[in-house]
Amino acid sequence: MLKQMAIILLLIFLSPSLAHAYNWCNDANAQGCWLFAEGSGTTIADSSSNTNTATFKGAGEPAWAAMAGTNAPSYADNMVTYDGVNDYIEVTDDASITFGTSDFSGVQWMRSVVTPADSFPVTMGKGDTGAGEWMVRQITGTTRFYGDVGDVNPTNSATTNDDEWHHLAWTIDQGGTSANIWVDGVAGSADSTWTADFNDGTALRFGNADADGNRFWDGQTAECALFDDLLDETDINDIMDNGLLQAPSGAPTILNNAVMNNVVIN
Repeated sequence: MLKQMAIILLLIFLSPSLAHAYNWCNDANAQGCWLFAEGSGTTIADSSSNTNTATFKGAGEPAWAAMAGTNAPSYADNMVTYDGVNDYIEVTDDASITFGTSDFSGVQWMRSVVTPADSFPVTMGKGDTGAGEWMVRQITGTTRFYGDVGDVNPTNSATTNDDEWHHLAWTIDQGGTSANIWVDGVAGSADSTWTADFNDGTALRFGNADADGNRFWDGQTAECALFDDLLDETDINDIMDNGLLQAPSGAPTILNNAVMNNVVIN
């Protein structure tokens, strides 16, 4: 064991890139981390310390496919396609993903068709336009966070209904009363005039917020995560560029897939 530790430390010293690869799913603040690694079946494992398994729902269920498309993240193997009519993915409600008056952040890869079937399609959310709910949705081709009956409503003017992949991130600072949504690493217009309690007790959903017959996503999503803390610009860009489970290039095969703390040795 001591010899193995010495080898690992030597390799990190010799290859600085190893020390910069971070496993965000093992982060102490990760409350759900879904890598979409399965590529088949009807569930997606939660790679955080929780067990918030995501399950396919809907008449036809979402469909797996190999990652493809303009601006697709090179580190992601799979994506899920939603039909915009009745498909979604559901995570049973749990205290770990009900944030109340605490700070929280989220990240997600998504792609939207040019003309979605619904006017306000939701890519991820919890609840439906009522007290305590939150969702990330499109309006006229742009993306915004909508929370607690619209009291929290940061927007981003970047066009996202263009059939290209985009990385979304949202940061909800309860203490500083500031909320923002990021598209491809660029912050939008912050909302700083609100009070909210995100205490909705319904399921978390990808591709919808509340299976009430509308707001279904028309396109694809890929890996995503929720944190009970605030990501900053550096964090958001690191996740966008390198993924939630980062594997540095050039590492020796003898240590393939080994993880020491939050440093990934691939």
